[in-house]
Amino acid sequence: MRRYLIIVVILLFFVSPSAGRSKKGRPIIGITATSKKELLSVNNKYAAAVAKAGGIPFVIAPIDDEALLSEIVGMLDGILFSGGEDVNPARYQETPHPMLGEVIDLRDTYELMLFRLASQRDMPIFGICRGMQLINVALGGSLYQDIPSEFNTDIIHRQTRPVTQPAHSIRITKDTESYRVIQQEEIGVNSLHHQCIKRPGKGVKITAWSPDSVPEMMECYPERRILCIQSHPEISTINNDDPIMFRFFQKLIDEARVTQKKHKRKKLAGTGPQADLSPED
Repeated sequence: MRRYLIIVVILLFFVSPSAGRSKKGRPIIGITATSKKELLSVNNKYAAAVAKAGGIPFVIAPIDDEALLSEIVGMLDGILFSGGEDVNPARYQETPHPMLGEVIDLRDTYELMLFRLASQRDMPIFGICRGMQLINVALGGSLYQDIPSEFNTDIIHRQTRPVTQPAHSIRITKDTESYRVIQQEEIGVNSLHHQCIKRPGKGVKITAWSPDSVPEMMECYPERRILCIQSHPEISTINNDDPIMFRFFQKLIDEARVTQKKHKRKKLAGTGPQADLSPED
């Protein structure tokens, strides 16, 4: 039933005369999903956190039709790359590690397309967990495929305690967009990953680390409106009503409103969104 509801929502966006634009001015935030056993899958806390911050969550189905994805991105004001499976190491020219988890090539393909299309439109991009890793790979970076076997650490980054509790602390670099969002040098975070950034991609700035030096946040400000975190702020926002983690979603919505204004100016000028920039520009 859920599958058909999502399809209906997507169809409504395409057939509506005001497709892709909120009459009440709420920015529309695309959320990436995965596909398992012919079902779309994404944790509903991503959508709940976006809605709580004042946005309209729009789940993007995993498809490899670039023309269709371009139309969808053209309706959005921002995009959230969600957590999930491992990124295929072939995407960063490495062979699979024995502890590599599940990979879904369709998801890698469609999210890399989405990232490029969103970058071409200078759209605000927020990456969570896998989303952070995928974006780093999209920018030419690489990953440690398995922290326990490749990284010298005693910290358990795939926590066994309840995810509503912090697993470890992270320290944030001052004078960064990450610090301006969090407004603290050190915070506790949950942790549900076994991979992390090895080589930062082009333009990527690592802005926070755990005590064992695992990268925990990255950004591309001011050149690009890209902000990422390795933990799961959507869980803390919805389950714990955490005001610090909620700021990430408020930041995304604030940036998406800037995109909205650009859309309105282009509409008044009789031009559409420009899509002639490459991610390397």
